[in-house]
Amino acid sequence: MRSRQEERLVTIALPGGVGRDLEGIFIAGGAGGGRGAVIAPPHPLFGGSFESPVLSEIAYACTRTGIASLRFYWRGVGASAGAPSADPADADLDYRAAVAHMGETVGGPIVACGYSFGAAAAVRVAQGDPRIDRLILVASLILAISIYASYLFSISLTRPLRSLSSSATKLSSGELDTPISLQARDEIGDLARNFEALRSSMIRSLDEVAQQKS
Repeated sequence: MRSRQEERLVTIALPGGVGRDLEGIFIAGGAGGGRGAVIAPPHPLFGGSFESPVLSEIAYACTRTGIASLRFYWRGVGASAGAPSADPADADLDYRAAVAHMGETVGGPIVACGYSFGAAAAVRVAQGDPRIDRLILVASLILAISIYASYLFSISLTRPLRSLSSSATKLSSGELDTPISLQARDEIGDLARNFEALRSSMIRSLDEVAQQKS
């Protein structure tokens, strides 16, 4: 296990320029390790601290597996600039800033970690950041279930939409060889079936033109 002497205080820049920084603690990963973990504390209005034993244990567990870690204070807590805020939008901005800082430090994927209020922010940010490929969440059972259910619901929407967007791009560029198939029985599934009907119609039209020319 790494000692506290190997912890390094860092400044995490928030959008908006000089003077809008968060305080963080960084622990380097093992030699050759390219993965990092961002670890968010509990609620900022209830003394959420990166010195929490829970956050420290997550950080040291990361160290033991060669993963770099970054714990941070929310805005207005510790030496972080600004006023404390319970607004999830502010929490997401803080978490994204920490992820961006870690992304500049390590080249590999990032583990999004959080404790209670921090766990909810980790899930929200993970949904829209491709650098994040894993989650470590610590919360009460009910809160953890609700957070994870929200994450699964978001994934159930975003993955089909990404697939459909890719198919639409292929159609617009004239790539008609790949069938568009989604099993969803909702509006997204209806849209996918409409795209597939369009693809089939385009193929038939091209075939008819080719036959007329032959």
